[in-house]
Amino acid sequence: MAQEPPNPDQPASVAVLVATCNRPGLLAQRSLTAIQEQSRCPDYLVVVDDSEPPQRADNRNIVNDLRLRASRIVYLTNTRTQGASGAWNTGLEWLRRHAGPPHDVIVAILDDDDEWEPDHLQVCTEAAESRSLDMVASAIVRITGEAADRTQIPPPFLDAGLFLVGNPHIQGSNLFVRLSAILEAGGFDESLPSCTDRDLCIRLADLGSVRYAALDVPSVRHHADSARPRLSSPTTDPKRRGLDRFWSKWRGRMSEAQRQACLDRSAAYFGWTPPPAIAEAPALPIGPSVPTREPTESERAHADDIALVVGVIADDGHSDQFARLLDDLLALQSFDQICCLDVVVLHNGGTTGSIERAVVEYRGRGLALFLATENQQVADAKAGHFGAGFARPPGRAPIGPARTMLQSYVTRVANQRTGAIAWILDDDSRLDNRTDHGDGPPFTSLLASLSKMRALGADVVLGSVTGDPPIPPGSTVRTQLVDLYHNLAWLAGLDAEAPLPDRRADNRAARAAARDYYYDLSRRDTHHLEWPFWLTPSQPGERVGVVFARMIDSLPRILAGQGVFRPLLLDSPLDSIASMRPSVQRGTNTFVFDCAAFTDFPNLAPRFAGDVLRRSDMIWALLNRYAGGRRLV
Repeated sequence: MAQEPPNPDQPASVAVLVATCNRPGLLAQRSLTAIQEQSRCPDYLVVVDDSEPPQRADNRNIVNDLRLRASRIVYLTNTRTQGASGAWNTGLEWLRRHAGPPHDVIVAILDDDDEWEPDHLQVCTEAAESRSLDMVASAIVRITGEAADRTQIPPPFLDAGLFLVGNPHIQGSNLFVRLSAILEAGGFDESLPSCTDRDLCIRLADLGSVRYAALDVPSVRHHADSARPRLSSPTTDPKRRGLDRFWSKWRGRMSEAQRQACLDRSAAYFGWTPPPAIAEAPALPIGPSVPTREPTESERAHADDIALVVGVIADDGHSDQFARLLDDLLALQSFDQICCLDVVVLHNGGTTGSIERAVVEYRGRGLALFLATENQQVADAKAGHFGAGFARPPGRAPIGPARTMLQSYVTRVANQRTGAIAWILDDDSRLDNRTDHGDGPPFTSLLASLSKMRALGADVVLGSVTGDPPIPPGSTVRTQLVDLYHNLAWLAGLDAEAPLPDRRADNRAARAAARDYYYDLSRRDTHHLEWPFWLTPSQPGERVGVVFARMIDSLPRILAGQGVFRPLLLDSPLDSIASMRPSVQRGTNTFVFDCAAFTDFPNLAPRFAGDVLRRSDMIWALLNRYAGGRRLV
């Protein structure tokens, strides 16, 4: 989204943003004192505390005691990823919500141990307003205490290539940027422990619309003394990990000359060279793919005959996906361990008849299908089969009531099959168990695991899901646009006829670092939002040009919820028994050994302001675990 132009009739607000961590003395004596002495008082001062709890009271008192004329002073604690980037993003989010239109707010960042000259804000503001700039970088005086102070001049142009190689003297304390530009660039990457300023400046430069100027007169005093630990100190763990991750993120964008210059600089200044695991991503060699694992003798021993009752809610709009699921179930039915397989289909939406036709077709192909039509559901609701007071509304039923009806029908069928296992799936599910190395273990391993888990006393098994994330499509767009941006730059620098380098290891590490790596709105993680996932070969030796065409063809499907860049994958074939642990995170793949769990607790769907809320599956799981005393794993 292009930036809105600043309002020429209204001067921009200036918001100073300070992130602090366990340094109340320096916060009070350096950064806040320098802010108090500014000739141009900021309109907002936002201090975000990333300190340990014992230090927070001191920091809060220091901020609360501060007096600035005509300034709104705000103290916040970091609510995002621990570290400077999470703290800065916490402050940026507050400004986005409270400081007015982002194109009329300029953010000035000051590290808690640095200082400004008294005219810093005034000089930067005057430059921005007189020249309609979005970003101003003033010169820096670097103070080490070991040698003469050095003046460092920022570059005359905002060139991404300079930041790929090194830091051309733009860092936290001389960042003076319009809030709209920072937000459009994506904010700070919270997965980087260091190198955050370089990373942000690359993305600001790539916007192509940021009006930038450098000021040669130094107005920032950057304290870089080696007597105390800092993020940029050469031997610190955050610096090393930041260089590791910066290299992993951006190496595919660099030319050969830039790579060598980056490596030379990192070795000279920080003694850093990339670990072998991230030094380079080789192409996947042409040859046979990783074979699927055969079941062990132990697994075979537990693969007793199994009766499965599969429950699916289907609507006419997903009839093609529903048919593919029925194909998978036909294949599953052919296994010797399956003594009986029934499929219960609850029709929930549409008048085209496509679901009914699919049921008729697959019955003819040998699949036992039970169809609950809308008329049947209405009649059964009136008869009280779903509980007192349950009414089946006309048209598409909300997910909670629909699940309750489906589970009732599944229970009726399961009660006619000795020892039957109920299996609740979505109509767009596939039974392919995708892993990072290809296909997962065969169905025989799944069947053996089911028998073993039942023998171990599980009542409900909440299965994993691979493929497209089971969340609203709009909740995956932001992160996949980040992926698109990085993959376009990477692929553009490769030979179209060469095999695509295999970056599965990068993706595997990113999945391990963030459980909700695919979710833009995660409450658990935010450090994954600016970290890219990479396209990988769909088969050994796949050429770059073919991958590029495949990517372009798939882009429209992002808006339909497809995980083009971030599909749900298992990093290796899962050992179901070893991975058993208590859980209530019910999704779209649930096995139920004790079908009384369905009848004891319906899928409750609370209403708020007349709207039916989501999470009925989790409510059902919570009730069964804590009120019903059942073992959910």
